[in-house]
Amino acid sequence: MGKRKKNPLVAPSGLADSELRRRLDASAEFWLGAALLTAQRCQSLESTPESRTIDLNFFVVAANRIRNVASAAAQRLQSAGASEALAAFDRRWPNLQNLRQVEEHVLDPNPGPPGSMGINYFGDFTAFLGPSGRVEYLVDVRDTPESLRQLVRDIQDALHDGVKRTEQL
Repeated sequence: MGKRKKNPLVAPSGLADSELRRRLDASAEFWLGAALLTAQRCQSLESTPESRTIDLNFFVVAANRIRNVASAAAQRLQSAGASEALAAFDRRWPNLQNLRQVEEHVLDPNPGPPGSMGINYFGDFTAFLGPSGRVEYLVDVRDTPESLRQLVRDIQDALHDGVKRTEQL
């Protein structure tokens, strides 16, 4: 593979820490709002099976974007708090990143009927149905939103803690 092409839409990397913190905080809030909106629509009695599957896919995207914010805070700001928050979230939802990869890169379109082996969408949750009846929940909009809220709170605490430490120096 060659060198990654510079994207002209990406903000310059020379942002002051305070501006980076502000942008990460705003991004976490935005993607949490998107995740909560899609979770709500997945559970709506007025939605169709197709619209729930679409919303569930976008829920995974929004959840992963929150993970990306935590990762950026951990890496770019050397935030141990953000790193710990991300690790805790990943322990609770260990296959979210894998599911995102499958969805966004169409690695397993699973055209089979619901209940066939592989990744299946059941309105408000996604599960991997394995051999011998094994079921592994990959994401569940009935439970994941609280984990996302906690991750965003932890990210924001880490971002604000970093500001306090900087101000105290």
